[in-house]
Amino acid sequence: MKLWTLATTATVLIISASANASLIGRDLDGNLTTAEAYYDDQTNLTWLADTNYAMTSGYDSDGRMNWVDANNWAIELDINGYSNWRLPSTENGCTGSTCYQSELGSIYFRHLMIDDSYWPVILNHDSFINLQSAAYWSSSYYNPGGLEGGIYFDMYNAIQFYEYNEASLHYAWALSDGDIGMAVSAVPIPAAIWLFGSGLVGLIGLARRKKV
Repeated sequence: MKLWTLATTATVLIISASANASLIGRDLDGNLTTAEAYYDDQTNLTWLADTNYAMTSGYDSDGRMNWVDANNWAIELDINGYSNWRLPSTENGCTGSTCYQSELGSIYFRHLMIDDSYWPVILNHDSFINLQSAAYWSSSYYNPGGLEGGIYFDMYNAIQFYEYNEASLHYAWALSDGDIGMAVSAVPIPAAIWLFGSGLVGLIGLARRKKV
């Protein structure tokens, strides 16, 4: 294979990988080198990179709150002037089963799930940290018997269900509508591309040795 063909193939793969990426790093603290959030260009939502920021920020000791407190935390959240946060919404009619179209279901099945068996397994995605294999509150209200409560999405088994007991404690993951923050300048190149690049360098070296 000619060197120009190898180089062209490498370029096409890199462009393809970039074009298919749907999570785009967003800087919230002004350093422009690390992503505190990720913009999903398919859903037009920006998710906090820290999926348990309530604990990390010191707001709550372990990040588990009842539905009312979780919603208040997200609404009142302000990160360096970025304050348009909320909890993800869910489909009120989709309970007791997997829900692909809810906001939590969408990010779960498109970015977090690595095994589509009966008991899905989630991977702590490179873009997100502190992901818990447990239930996360949504902002969706549920009031089956006059008691205030909400719907949650379980990251362990992808089941979406409701709870109206004020004592029920679950995690909270904040998002913002639209694309917020600034572009991250130092975005890591995926490992697969590094490996391909190393192989390309090796092939070029081999071709040069054959010409000698």
